[in-house]
Amino acid sequence: LFLFASVILSGAPLFENGKTVWKIYIPEKASPTELYAAEELNTYLRRSSRCEFDIVKGGTVPDSNAIVIGTPQSMPAVKLLEKKLKLDSGDEQKLAVYTLNGNLYLAGREPRGALYAVYAFLQDTLGVRWFWPSSEANGEFVVSRKKFDLPQLAVNLEPAIRYRGYHFLNGTNPHLETWLVRNYGNFIRAGTAGGKAALPARMAKGIYIHSSGHNIVLNDKKALQEHPEWFAEVMGKRTLDQICWNNSEVEDVMFEKFVKQLQQFPELSLLGFYPEDNQNYCQCAKCRKTDVSTNWFRFLRRLTDRLHAKFPQLRFTSIAYQGYIDYPKCDVKGYEFIEYAPYGRCFVHDMETDCHVNRRALEVWNPWLKSGIPTGVYGYEFDILTPSMMVPIYHWLADQARFFKKNNVQAVIPEVNGTYAGSRGHSRIDMRLAFYLYSRLMWNPDADVNALIRDFCNYVYPSAAEEMYAYHTMMDQAWSSQKQ
Repeated sequence: LFLFASVILSGAPLFENGKTVWKIYIPEKASPTELYAAEELNTYLRRSSRCEFDIVKGGTVPDSNAIVIGTPQSMPAVKLLEKKLKLDSGDEQKLAVYTLNGNLYLAGREPRGALYAVYAFLQDTLGVRWFWPSSEANGEFVVSRKKFDLPQLAVNLEPAIRYRGYHFLNGTNPHLETWLVRNYGNFIRAGTAGGKAALPARMAKGIYIHSSGHNIVLNDKKALQEHPEWFAEVMGKRTLDQICWNNSEVEDVMFEKFVKQLQQFPELSLLGFYPEDNQNYCQCAKCRKTDVSTNWFRFLRRLTDRLHAKFPQLRFTSIAYQGYIDYPKCDVKGYEFIEYAPYGRCFVHDMETDCHVNRRALEVWNPWLKSGIPTGVYGYEFDILTPSMMVPIYHWLADQARFFKKNNVQAVIPEVNGTYAGSRGHSRIDMRLAFYLYSRLMWNPDADVNALIRDFCNYVYPSAAEEMYAYHTMMDQAWSSQKQ
């Protein structure tokens, strides 16, 4: 009894019999993300306790029974305890979940970290889970309690991978994005999807507003007639398929195109560039002087240098893919990350298993990984099979996440083909367990994947948890033990 009592915070229970004396305190000038964090905390505390937690904006934080949300920059009470909360150093997304001086602190080095602190507390202390997204709450699990005594807490976490998210091929919606953020995701490929009206909610959830795609293209037949030299020369003929990366006039056209986009969406924090999605690269005399990768990344450097001069706060990204997947003979430093598309890797064996498929993939990938340049990964693990279906790649995903951490990969953005986001907001995930596991592993690649599977089974199949755990782990082993 003495040992048990020693880990319970002295003072009033967090709640008891539908009542609480605790209140949530946020900064006087709380950011949209800090406001959202307080609302999320209040929602799930209420659902667990059946009582309302008042949200107090600004003012003096009392000596006890206060849940404090904020950052050292926004909240004086957090600034005062910055060193004790260990928020004086570390990643910008670092979180702190602490019980100090009779209060609970859910703080971060920046607002996004404070939001993650709320989710860490709800999941790791209160037992809330969000296993899959939907317009219905059927992927959500909340433990209803009559009383909850707050334990002593001193937790700091920070992500191993800075940008964590997905490219939802069939569209996105608020339910999908909310689920992603609750599992520490912060990135979607189409950050401006839905136009300006969709951006405030996205930004409040801590999602980086990013736009990219196969956008280095000029699909203009009139321009092809008037300025054929702007376009790729393929087998002696000019084609709309690509532009010529060594033509200064079409470079000016691309520059003006993105200036207009950035003026329309000043909320963008990252802008990515890809050539058109084909391999009809220019074969004119200038372009033939060097390889495709070097031509592309030299063009990219010229374009991004000009954009950076006009928009100095913006960060840029690109991708190594198709004919420009090889490491180029030019400077590629200064980008937030360069994605690599490992479509040639083995989807059965661990990354460093010496199978002939992985051996070939690593020959091309290693120069990027060893360059010291921040790299990202555009993966295909969720659309291995068509039509999409469950693929038990659980330990494969864990190995891949650890490989990314080891090699300082800064962004993971796999393509997801089995997600449907219709007008009613419904989201369907065909590989629910793998999808959930990967979201958790992007945050913490060292997480015990078997423990995550067991936790999933305990919540989702409470009367058959052992049988389903045995099933999932058996399928996982069967997949990864294939010879080919």
